[in-house]
Amino acid sequence: MDRELLIEEPTFKAIRTERYLYAEHKSGAKELYDLQNDPYELQSLHADPGYAAVKAELASRLHQLRTCAGSSCRVYEPDPTGKCAAMKERAAAARADGIIFASASFCDPALLDRPMLRAGAEAADIPCIAFQFAENTGQFQQFREQAGTFADSIKLWGGA
Repeated sequence: MDRELLIEEPTFKAIRTERYLYAEHKSGAKELYDLQNDPYELQSLHADPGYAAVKAELASRLHQLRTCAGSSCRVYEPDPTGKCAAMKERAAAARADGIIFASASFCDPALLDRPMLRAGAEAADIPCIAFQFAENTGQFQQFREQAGTFADSIKLWGGA
C-alpha cells in the first residue's frame, strides 16, 4: 500500500491510504471506498469480492496500527547497518521507484543519518537524490524542479 493515515473516532476506526479508505464501526459495520474511482465515498465496496484482498490487507494494517506500542511502532533504527537495510525495505513497502532525501540545514540528526541512508539506497540500486535547505530562503521552487527532473529521469531510464 502507500502512505497510511490512522483515523480514530469514538464511533469508528479507519485507515486511509492515497487510494483507499477502510473503516470499522463500533456497530460492526465495515466500509471500503476506492478514492480514485469514488472520491466522495458514495459506494462502499466492502461486500465486493473483487476487493477482498484490499479489504483484508487494510483490515490487517488497521489492527497493526491500533495495537502497536513502544518499539513495535518505531521507525527509528539505531544500528547503522540496519539503517542501510531499511532503505530497501521501506522503498519496497512504499512501491517507490526512487528516494528523495530532504533535510533542513539545522537538522543535525537528519544530516548525520543521510549518508548511511543514501548508501543503503545506492547499495540496493534505488535511484536517490539529496537536498539540504535553509529555512525561509525561497529554495523550494528549485527543489521542486530538481525533484521533477529526478522523477522524469526514473520514468525515462528506469529505476529500481
